[in-house]
Amino acid sequence: MKRITFILLATVITLMATAQTNFRAISYKEALAAAKTENKLVFIDFFTDWCGPCKRMARETFPQKSVGDYMNGKFVSIQVNAEKGEGVALAKQWKVDAYPTLVVITSEEEETGRCLGFRSSGAFITELEKMRNPELRTDRMIARYKAGERDPQLIQAYAAYLKDSHIDTDNTREAYFKTRDMVNKMVQDYYAGLADAQKRSKENFFVYRSYTASVNEAPAKYLVANRQRFAPELRAEVDSIIGEIYKMEVYFYLSGENAYDAAKLKTIGQTVKQLKLDKNGRFKAAFLFLQPRAQKPEAMAEAIDKHFYELDDGYQAGLMDGLMKHFKSADPATKKMLARSLRNKLPHMSLESIYTAVMIIPQLEGQTGH
Repeated sequence: MKRITFILLATVITLMATAQTNFRAISYKEALAAAKTENKLVFIDFFTDWCGPCKRMARETFPQKSVGDYMNGKFVSIQVNAEKGEGVALAKQWKVDAYPTLVVITSEEEETGRCLGFRSSGAFITELEKMRNPELRTDRMIARYKAGERDPQLIQAYAAYLKDSHIDTDNTREAYFKTRDMVNKMVQDYYAGLADAQKRSKENFFVYRSYTASVNEAPAKYLVANRQRFAPELRAEVDSIIGEIYKMEVYFYLSGENAYDAAKLKTIGQTVKQLKLDKNGRFKAAFLFLQPRAQKPEAMAEAIDKHFYELDDGYQAGLMDGLMKHFKSADPATKKMLARSLRNKLPHMSLESIYTAVMIIPQLEGQTGH
């Protein structure tokens, strides 16, 4: 356990050391002074040592070049441990009680905005832009939208705001999905009203990147049908987005979110091959588990024994979730056979996959405890 803790700590330290975001080793007062001199805002990352989402931000978001390029020219950035040193008083001053809390203030200590929790690079930059731009502050944003404005930057910011709104009102699963569906419809309606050239403009890529979840949706179909019509400098990103959309579609089938459909999966497989999306082999491995033959318990157990490690972490977790749905009505002996195959893979699973496995294996074995 000590060795694992040391490795995780070393990894976090290494990632922070190589982060593209320039967090300065200065005090709060020094940050205010620097911001005034450099005519910048102050960005404060309130974190704690035990906060998982804080570590994820350090691991996945702050090291991104796009984030560093955006932040370093606009903010004096500092990280504040809310439970140590001056961080205790600062957390109280800025009414921080959840982590991470990401706060933007002026050099005169006026707050321009904040957000809570993990944000991926794209969503994070969107949040920061809202905090910087008075036209994207919540009250102004709502007024502009109600007045009929449909500027891409406004739609992107307003959709992000609405997607998070359930946290402040009704933080339930039902509220989350209701809000998600409402936001997706709003963005899809906006997209439907775009001219052909606008659908290929960089400023509308947020629709494809953040609000296109299925290969059956209009934006996904447009990307596939028109990928060669995008500007040459955008085609690599177009292919990347198409790959992510198809990766998620395959995940839905692995996890049982989509009911098994051999004909649709065959079409998906043909498109993946035609567009040459499987450059790293992630789709090939997944389709081994989605063959008609693999839908029989014995064949599925054999596929797990032979090919489980060929799946990436996300697909491993999806497959394990899907076992409970695909084989829900199987007899206890069959479920235990599948559980045994998973147990044999535990020694070399990632921490993410182990987390899923320790929940799924007992269910397959018919245990009610952990």
